[in-house]
Amino acid sequence: MKKIITLLVLLFAFQMNAQCWQKISAGSSHTLGLKADGTLWAWGHNDTGQLGIGNTNNKSIPTRVGTGTNWVYVSASYDTSFAIKADGTLWGWGENTFYRIGDGTPTNRTAPVQIGTATNWLSVDSKNHTVAIKTDGTLWAWGFNSTGQLGNGTSSNDIYVTTPVQVGTDTNWSAACAGSDATIALKNNGTLWACGDNDYGQLGNGLSGNNNLGNPLVLVLTQIGTATDWQKISLGNTHNLAVKTNGTLWAWGKNDIGQLGDGTTSLKNIPTQIGTGTDWNKVSATSSHSLAVKTDGTLWAWGNNNYGQIGDGTTVNKTTPTQIGTATNWSETFSRGQLSVAIKTDGSFYGWGYNSYGQLGDATTAHKNTPTAIACPVTLSSEDFSDLTSFSVYPNPANDFISIKNDSNLSIEFISIIDLTGKKVFEQKGNISSINVQQLESGLYIIQITSEGKSHLSKFIKG
Repeated sequence: MKKIITLLVLLFAFQMNAQCWQKISAGSSHTLGLKADGTLWAWGHNDTGQLGIGNTNNKSIPTRVGTGTNWVYVSASYDTSFAIKADGTLWGWGENTFYRIGDGTPTNRTAPVQIGTATNWLSVDSKNHTVAIKTDGTLWAWGFNSTGQLGNGTSSNDIYVTTPVQVGTDTNWSAACAGSDATIALKNNGTLWACGDNDYGQLGNGLSGNNNLGNPLVLVLTQIGTATDWQKISLGNTHNLAVKTNGTLWAWGKNDIGQLGDGTTSLKNIPTQIGTGTDWNKVSATSSHSLAVKTDGTLWAWGNNNYGQIGDGTTVNKTTPTQIGTATNWSETFSRGQLSVAIKTDGSFYGWGYNSYGQLGDATTAHKNTPTAIACPVTLSSEDFSDLTSFSVYPNPANDFISIKNDSNLSIEFISIIDLTGKKVFEQKGNISSINVQQLESGLYIIQITSEGKSHLSKFIKG
């Protein structure tokens, strides 16, 4: 009876689909997801331990990180991950060459390690260096400082800041973003500040070009313009997106693939308004494309589209904001690399674009050029899942047909196949030994076999 109840609960969880994701963050080739129950999940590339699961094995489906249920914030970087717990502690793991984790060592970490002992961390963002905000409004930075991106008045290729160090003494910082070699930060008075490298005008100070030719590095945070109505910011590798309190969208920095969205491929070295709309809400600048959500819940993207990361069904670059689908319930998007991820207001999670390491989370390594739903399973990562059944399927993955192995020689009443949205895509009665799955899309599926009044579950991947 206990096994039957467990099976039914698992089945119900799959049929509820993905409506449990709370926060998401995509790095260059891995993804982090935070569920509403406070559990932390990761998938994708794991060569430096960036998934935090204690090894360096890639995962193409959401895999739980530890056993904690008190995670409240996640941030995926290139190959590094950060998260904050409900108690305000900061944790990091993954690649640590430039001391970007901040634990005082250059050692890669395959599981979360606590950064210091502070219990008032609010947000964190990282690339080769890391910046973070505490609840008291102070700004902290550590890691690589080759171009003055830490804002401490110095720059060096050889000297790293190995643990969090406060930047200045101000206590009114509300947000901070790390670029490849620059930092952008926002104060709660609506002013915008920047420091670091400015080769592509990403500091927004009217300069750009090689720093050895009259464009000096900015070694301390310096205000961008005089505006006091900046509300939200996002810094990609070398381009910035920002939204003002009046809902206008602004961009500056590198623009070789149209990532600024102004219809050109010319860099901008000062904040430049994109279009005339006044209904922009949230923005995310990635390596070379941009994502945004409007106040009406529509999703927009532009820039590089070589892997379908724009999500419009093509691989054609876009130099102006392009609406993705017709849905009006998108709530948030965040990405670092060439994969795009976004959450809807119902808690469902979607990903698209670059997927060579399974960072999309759909059990495949195929790129996607439209938003693909990623389920929020209870035990998709469990190696024990296949042990719950007297049946098994092979080959797995399968391209054309799957065969049913009936170990106990039980009578099969009917078989159903369920996709990760909870939709039943196949059902047939009788003793079946083989199923044609050629018509199914690539991804992970649950096969439910009903025998002698009991349900048996297994999983298989359609290649």
